[in-house]
Amino acid sequence: AKIDRNDGREDGKDQKDDDEPLLAGLQSAEGEQGDDVYVIRSGSMVVEKDIGGKPIFLRYLPAGSYFGEMGVLSGEPRNATVKAAVGSEVIKLTGESFRKMLAAPPPRRRSPNARR
Repeated sequence: AKIDRNDGREDGKDQKDDDEPLLAGLQSAEGEQGDDVYVIRSGSMVVEKDIGGKPIFLRYLPAGSYFGEMGVLSGEPRNATVKAAVGSEVIKLTGESFRKMLAAPPPRRRSPNARR
């Protein structure tokens, strides 16, 4: 899904004029029940936590990072808000698919000396 920097729409269409400030689109909100894991394919995201009614920056997530796994594993509501810092593309894994992947045994590696 493409995440627009301005309004969080997933269609990838940027609605901003060049002279407007860039606003990060919402991807995952603190306190929401989340059952999906996201992998950042391109772009970057920022993680914020609401403390005293103000968003406090916690960390930056570059492409290749992931988020949402804690809510899937614990069943708890999301503990932070994740927003697109720039136009970003994420890959969404459903919680069910993520849990199945974790439960599956790892693939067996062949010995380097094994005959093919």
